[in-house]
Amino acid sequence: MFEHLKESIKHYRQKLGTFTGGLTETALITAVSAGAAGSIAAVITTPVDVVKTRIMLSAADESSEAAAKEKVEKAQKQGQSLDKLASKKGMTKKSGLTVAREVMREGGVKGLFRGGALRAAWTALGSGLYLGVYETGRVWLGDQRQSQEDAH
Repeated sequence: MFEHLKESIKHYRQKLGTFTGGLTETALITAVSAGAAGSIAAVITTPVDVVKTRIMLSAADESSEAAAKEKVEKAQKQGQSLDKLASKKGMTKKSGLTVAREVMREGGVKGLFRGGALRAAWTALGSGLYLGVYETGRVWLGDQRQSQEDAH
């Protein structure tokens, strides 16, 4: 998507007769293309990130590994099953699908996309800056190399 958008903007500017091919123009076209493509990808993947974050937070809420190990040993000595102990202590592991269903119950589709706008903005900024600077550096270095070869 990034490459397609970059080429589309370049062709549009060529059609208008405003394309110069300069470093600044290259940086801006790349930054806009990367930012747009990155923000769309961020919005599309937001539900996966929401579910992953919920799973990680629930794992952090559970007791530490050492404390959990101690509880398991104690339960085994008392003859309790591990499943019974886990459900009693809230230590059951939930699948991603289960967590997604919980999020849907709590907030609907909107709940799955919570934070999507912020992720899109942050990704647009990061991708635009990163790839804009990278592409500008690449073009500049290529120009420097070409001018050195022309000099020899």
